Amino acid sequence: MLTIGEVARLAGTTVKAVRHYHAHGLLPEPGRDHAGYRRYGATALVRLLRIRRLRELGLSVPRIRELLGDGPATVRAALDELDRELARRQREIEEQRGKIAELRSSTVDLDLPEPVAAVFDRLELDGVPAEMLELEKSAVLLLHALAPEHAGAVAGFCRQVWQEHRELSQRIADRLQALADAPVDDPGIELLVEDLAALVQTGEWGAVTGGSAERHGPALMADYLSGFSPAQRRALTLLAERLPAPARPPG
Repeated sequence: MLTIGEVARLAGTTVKAVRHYHAHGLLPEPGRDHAGYRRYGATALVRLLRIRRLRELGLSVPRIRELLGDGPATVRAALDELDRELARRQREIEEQRGKIAELRSSTVDLDLPEPVAAVFDRLELDGVPAEMLELEKSAVLLLHALAPEHAGAVAGFCRQVWQEHRELSQRIADRLQALADAPVDDPGIELLVEDLAALVQTGEWGAVTGGSAERHGPALMADYLSGFSPAQRRALTLLAERLPAPARPPG
């Protein structure tokens, strides 16, 4: 009769693996001899050899547990099933590698969702200030987290506002940036908010408001605004108050 170390060596595996198979119900634990050692016989060795072989073929522990004791036809069916699963995973890996290769060869910002990244790449080439792009990127990422189903609408909105009203957008962006060092009661804030509201509503604003996380949105946006100067924060807060509320779906 064999010790656990001997049966593991003859089966081409390890003591740790044998204990793992015990723990998962693949290999019954034998009784102990008078000295307190577990002793393994021929049946245990044959079963351990089968387990090791099935593991080498790539079958999972739960699947092996189902197969032990079944005939070769069942094992062959399990291998066919495994082969189909591996083929599916291989296709997914090939698709993922294709996307990675495409992203690695592009110049777009990889932090942004794909539809929006291309728009921001274009805006950067058009000379939009880096500071404004960073602020808008943060806002877009928040919108994407709160309502990922609107990523395409966000991209379209950014493209429409910046490309169709580029000069106005640039002037407003510069004025908002200038508020970084302005007092919170700067008289230019009210006029800026009016111009901002008019600019925002030239695009498809309704398509990018609302979303599926209304519970977290206000708190997250408030935290986002805390990174602005007091005058900028007042302007953006007033803007949010003046924009029309999104229409709620019926029911």
